[in-house]
Amino acid sequence: MDAHRVARLADLFDQALEMPEAERAEFVHTVGEEDAGLRRELSELLEAHESSGGYFDALSAKVVSPACMTLVAGASWTTGSALRPELETALEGRYRLEQELGGGAMSRVFLAEEIQLGRKVVVKVLPPELTVTMSGDRFRREIQLAAQLQHPHIVPLLTSESIGRLLYYTMPFIAGESLRARLVRGGALPIRDALSIWRDVLDALAHAHAARVVHRDIKPANVLLTGRNALVSDFGIARAIEAAAEDADLTTPGITPGTPAYMAPEQATGDPGADHRVDIYAAALVMYEMLEGRLPFAGSSTREVVRARLDGDPRPIGRPDCPPELAALVRRCLSKDPAGRPATAEAVLAELEPLGSSDAGARARPRPVRRILAYGLAALGVAAAALAARSLADDPAEPAAAASAAASVAVIPLANLSPDTGDAALAEGMTEELNAMLSRGGTLRVVASTSVRALKDRQLDVRQIADSLRVSHVLEGSVQKIGARLRIQVRLVEARDGSTRWSETYDRQMGDIFAVQDDIARAVAGELDVRLAVAAGGASRPRRYTPSLAAYESYLRGKNSTLFRTVHGRREGIEHLQQAIAADPGFAAAHASLVWMYLNEAGSAPDNHREWYARAEQAARTAMALDESLPESHSALAWARMARGDYATAEVELKRAIAIDPAVHRGYEGLARIYMSTGRLVEQLAAARRGLEIDPFSTQAIREMALALNMHGRCDETLELLRPLKDLRPPAGVAGVIRGQCYARKQMWPEAIAEFRWAVETTGARAALAFLGYALARGNRSDEARVILSDLLAGRKYSHGAFGIAVVYTGLREYDEAFVWLEQAMEESSSRVYLVDPLFEDLHRDPRFARLGVFRIAGDSAGTQKR
Repeated sequence: MDAHRVARLADLFDQALEMPEAERAEFVHTVGEEDAGLRRELSELLEAHESSGGYFDALSAKVVSPACMTLVAGASWTTGSALRPELETALEGRYRLEQELGGGAMSRVFLAEEIQLGRKVVVKVLPPELTVTMSGDRFRREIQLAAQLQHPHIVPLLTSESIGRLLYYTMPFIAGESLRARLVRGGALPIRDALSIWRDVLDALAHAHAARVVHRDIKPANVLLTGRNALVSDFGIARAIEAAAEDADLTTPGITPGTPAYMAPEQATGDPGADHRVDIYAAALVMYEMLEGRLPFAGSSTREVVRARLDGDPRPIGRPDCPPELAALVRRCLSKDPAGRPATAEAVLAELEPLGSSDAGARARPRPVRRILAYGLAALGVAAAALAARSLADDPAEPAAAASAAASVAVIPLANLSPDTGDAALAEGMTEELNAMLSRGGTLRVVASTSVRALKDRQLDVRQIADSLRVSHVLEGSVQKIGARLRIQVRLVEARDGSTRWSETYDRQMGDIFAVQDDIARAVAGELDVRLAVAAGGASRPRRYTPSLAAYESYLRGKNSTLFRTVHGRREGIEHLQQAIAADPGFAAAHASLVWMYLNEAGSAPDNHREWYARAEQAARTAMALDESLPESHSALAWARMARGDYATAEVELKRAIAIDPAVHRGYEGLARIYMSTGRLVEQLAAARRGLEIDPFSTQAIREMALALNMHGRCDETLELLRPLKDLRPPAGVAGVIRGQCYARKQMWPEAIAEFRWAVETTGARAALAFLGYALARGNRSDEARVILSDLLAGRKYSHGAFGIAVVYTGLREYDEAFVWLEQAMEESSSRVYLVDPLFEDLHRDPRFARLGVFRIAGDSAGTQKR
């Protein structure tokens, strides 16, 4: 930009600032009629000035002025056109820039591909004119602190670098849109959607605040919506810029990080004592805007809005469908005095819990479970009812309500039409692969296959399945393998009327199986107008696949879920997966799948469970070494480490898996278990609920939700949720164990004894016998309890080894013996998760419990946590 143009832009900028805001748009249009570039530059400059208020003024005085106002003058920065070649040179060999996504006064944003891992990332570059007045080292140190945050609802920071005059940081690319874009497009949100988004934001804040990281710039533009999740971006950036400027030893007034329209009063006035509660205030402003479509304070400019916030009260939430409890909570979060707000984001989440996630009108309407029961789904209806009541209530009068506004699909298990009945495993494996391909990296909500299979086994038709799972579409079909040929027929069905939206028949060689799966996934994505992480052409297909057809077929056979149900089945599954690895030792997905087989074997092998744990961890680490972009690798390693009691590593790995694929196998269920084991009960309940939303008819997801409810003292809900699992074929023993724990906690000993005995006699659940001994002892039937104890001590019967013996001694109140065996149980890593149950509060109060390294419940309230 030449000196004449710089001077003209600066002069026009000054003129615009001197006139009323209402006249500025016409002024910009007039002066830019013959120069679109000048009009754009002036508009962006004014927009940055207005949205930043006093912050922009302080920035100009402290940072930009020393750089001779080149930020104001530099149109090359505003457009990014001159910056891109310099950035491409700096990033050469590591990132390949694809396009500029935009940005503002404080950064330019580019979409890039990280060459080594082949993944999409966002590169955010600070203005060179800003970085000359900052301490780059301090900025990177602050970024490193924020980069430690690993959470499903936080967009992680990947790297921060300075090359020459460029200072940048990178984040994963999130497919979707910002909350700001959604609000601009559609105005106020439905209550259910607003609650879901707010929960995710608060969940992210709770995690960050626990790590002593305050965001300071929560606003709709920093909330990204992808699929069913909301993610918060730019954690720590505002603080990093502020701290870096402070380290630069500048003496002009400090910068207040944040966006004025969303600043808490103490943040807007520069109060040095402002803390994490500024984020609670800003999050409440975001929630208010989602509910009302506008902010709660009026004013003709940002400065007037800030002044109204300092002097007045927010306008009440006026929409009639907003629960009064929600309106009151938002209002308290908007208290001018930080002490008047809830103390933590976790406290806000706890108050949201009784509200569920449906709007007031939906809460008054019948639940979708009535339709499910009408279809005869008695065995699993209550699980769906619990999910519907908490998360997915909708109008049963419209089957299309099952198809929410976002595209969603359930993949029904492909029918096996092959002459060889053994090919049923191949059909099921292909179903799993299609499910994984459709769910990864896109905006399509895909219901987990376990829930779809559960409904299919109940002989429901396609429309009934779609209605029960609340999906807009169903993909069904068949597989027929004859020799080396493969025939696959598929059709995409509209849930609202059962009509066929798309169908295709693929008659190919078996060697074309990869291309066929890619073709199906792309076709479905095209029909539903969604983006998927499925590349065009076999050469760039996802790395989960192997070039070896023999390896892939063995892998598909080994993934047959029915193999997990018996010892013989698991051995068969291990054999198939080992054959896959023998055919292709570099097949990461096969190594990851072995982990689940090994962990299940450990549970039924009391004498050598450590050997199986070691095998599981080795298989997981091999999968990670081969392909750490595979979500199953991270999930498998997490569960292997969890079996050893290493919850910190397990949590990190599960969050990485979920960031790649929110529907990864047992992702949220694993997080819920970790949170339970480490005493983070609010997070446990949130993770369990998310897992149940993804996989509503999964025994594992229902189990984790039941454990979470039980830890919160909500026994009646737990009992109801678990009831249908007892009617499964085969029944789920965990239902009797957890229901027995609930009754024991209520000291309803006959009922507890009946549940534990049912679990022992009907399912052989490993923990059931020990808990039966506990309940008998506490129910004044000590003689029977001692018979069980004698069998366990003699090795005639088994119930989680040393832990089970300790449980019976606890029931007998023989605590010295109990702690001797608990010490041994900790060495064995046997079932420490059960020890966190409030049922064992008498153990928790004993000083010896602290040596076990397990958290305890303090007092009678599950909401009171002690680490």
